[in-house]
Parts: sequence; C-alpha cells; structure tokens
Amino acid sequence: MARYYVTAQDNGGRASRWPLFLDPFASAEYQGAVVRNPAVTSPLPVLQWFAQNTAAADTATGTRCSFFYDGEFYDNVYIRIRGQTSRSYPKKSYKVEVNPEHQFRYRPDLSRVSEFDLNSTYTDKAYVRALLAYEHMRDSGLPCPEIFHVQLQQNGAFYSVSMFVENPDKDYLRHQGLADTGALYKGNQSSYAVNIALYEKHNPKDGNFSDLQAFFSGIQLSGGALENYLFDNVDVTEVVNYMATMAITQDIVGTANPGGQPPFVPLQFAGAEVNPPSGVQDQEYLCLTNATRPTPSSS
Repeated sequence: MARYYVTAQDNGGRASRWPLFLDPFASAEYQGAVVRNPAVTSPLPVLQWFAQNTAAADTATGTRCSFFYDGEFYDNVYIRIRGQTSRSYPKKSYKVEVNPEHQFRYRPDLSRVSEFDLNSTYTDKAYVRALLAYEHMRDSGLPCPEIFHVQLQQNGAFYSVSMFVENPDKDYLRHQGLADTGALYKGNQSSYAVNIALYEKHNPKDGNFSDLQAFFSGIQLSGGALENYLFDNVDVTEVVNYMATMAITQDIVGTANPGGQPPFVPLQFAGAEVNPPSGVQDQEYLCLTNATRPTPSSS
C-alpha cells in the first residue's frame, strides 16, 4: 500500500492540501493505491485491509484503517468488533463505517453504502450456511441484505474468508425500495418480550418509539380485536414465510423463543412494512416504513 497527499501554496502564502482532511473522524487523510501481488489469486473478490493497530480492531472502541476493493482506495475508515458470542472466536466479525465523502462501492449496479459488516465464518466449516440462509429467505419473498464471500487480506497477508453483509440501515431501506424515513429498530438478544427498552432505534435517530409501542400494544390484544389488528396490520404471508425459513435453516434466534412470540414480525403497520433482513445473525431487525416493497429480484 502506498498513501500520499498533495500540498500547494500560492504567492500569498495560502496553503492547502488534498485530500482536505477537514474531519479526522469523517474524511480521508490520504489518497492511496495498492500494488497488485501476483501471488494472491482467488476466485473470490479480494478485500485488502490495512491497519497500523490490528489489535484495536478487535475491541469495541475500534480503530481507523484503510481498505482497497475493486480498484478503489478508502482511507481513514472506522472498524470495530461486532457480534456477541462471535467476539470470542479466533477470527472476529467486524463493523465497518466509511466516510460520507467516499462511500463504499461493493457492486457497480447498486448504490454505495456507508456501512457494512464482515462476518466471521469460523463456525461454518462449509462456508455456505449464512449465504444459503439469506438466499433461501430472499427466494421466499423476504427482503434480505446483499451477502457474498470475500477473501480478506490484512496488511498484505491472508486473514480469512469472510462474509460481506450489507448493513440494515437507511441505505438498505433504499435498496429494498422502502422509504428511508421509515423507522428501523434493532432487537438485541432477549428482545422477545414486548418491551421497547430491548430495542435500539437505528433510523431515524430521533428517540421516538411511539410506533413500536403502538405495535406492541396491538399484538397484546385478544379475541376478535387481536384478529382484526393482525389482519389489518400484519403481512400474514410474510410471517408464515419468515417462520418457515427460520425452521428450515435451523435459526435458533427465530425458532427457539421461550416467550412464545417470534422476535421478528413482517407487517403492514399503518401502511408500514417490517422486514426480516438478519437471517442467521444474533439480532433481528424490525422496520416500520410507509413504502410498499417491490417484488425482490434474484440478483
């Protein structure tokens, strides 16, 4: 990897640089390039990761680093460990946040993204369980993130075969044809109870949980009132498909619920739709948005 920046000064003594590096937490400090190593051959896309302090990436605090992928260099990118049980694995899972001035292009036919996950394949010796689970959910008509294998190189050396996973966020909502103003909640482990304290609101970050509370109140009705609420607000077909795919893929999060209610319910809520994008991860995402999702493609 070679990194550089350019400086210039005019006759009046005014100096500048490129990249401007106006924000140390949200902008590139350097331009860069990576010299191709002919010894690195793989049928998988190769993601080059460069970090001065690799150990810091394995912490919740994280660190800054650089990435090179598909001919583009991304500098001063934030990376941290992610997951819960997977934090103890020898090969970790990571959350990556790129700078808003230069978002990440993972596919030329899709919009760039501001965040993505690199999930460990340490417990999947076949390397295909997560991919098959996501594709199974997608083919069942459920909105799922993009996911594919990458060969992850760390500081020029092989690190792991990882799963690139599109992050469920505002970019994901747009990709699925949903309104990016919709409310997106993340339910952590034990978020089976109808308790808004167990959910994080990821979009918009306004602290308003009233729509989630209204949904929880609705599904706690009984008798005819509950039946009417469910048929008026819940996409029953997607619920059935979701639970079926959870059982077939043996997703313990979706099927081994001691509380008796699924941790994720696809629904139409006041003209809203809830989407199950997580598949085989430790958390489920709940989305309330006022858009109608188009029929998913098999791309």
